[in-house]
Amino acid sequence: MSIGAVLLVLSMGLDVFAGGLALGIAGLPRPRWTRTAAVFACFGVVLLALGDLFGRLLSDTLGSVASYLAGGLLLVLGLRAVLDVVRSGYDEGSSLRSLDPRSVMLTGLVVSLDKLAVGVALAVVDVSLAPVLVYLAVQGFVATFAGLLLGQRLGSRLGDAAHLVAGGVFVVLGAIILYQTAASRSLLT
Repeated sequence: MSIGAVLLVLSMGLDVFAGGLALGIAGLPRPRWTRTAAVFACFGVVLLALGDLFGRLLSDTLGSVASYLAGGLLLVLGLRAVLDVVRSGYDEGSSLRSLDPRSVMLTGLVVSLDKLAVGVALAVVDVSLAPVLVYLAVQGFVATFAGLLLGQRLGSRLGDAAHLVAGGVFVVLGAIILYQTAASRSLLT
């Protein structure tokens, strides 16, 4: 396996790890962790498969659009969370709303959107998709669960500041995705 492939494989787990970290910091209850990790893993697998399908049918423009969308949405969600805490202080009701099942599912979808772009890229590479999907499912589950665990520990130590950190994680992740997408586009031109 090449260094580039290893870095790609590792980076595909960082986004769901960061999503799990933010939810753990925000206080997602432990009984929901397994289901949340499974949902994040499923989103990654489905979006990678769809990206591969679209990549075989379309050009690589779709991959860039998906990456920009994922980065922008994460940046906006993170900034919104940070601004809410800064403007009005920490609000337990706001935190509970951000942890409702619909919001958690939206977080899983957003942090997995870059898998669509990876799938588009994989469509032009001669690689067997089935092992990649199995690996991604396992990695997504484990990375999300690890993020939740670490996030809970950080959240209990940081107190109210944990919600600023959770928003900051999304801001940083969104900025990284936007930067990487822009940098890779400039390398192709």
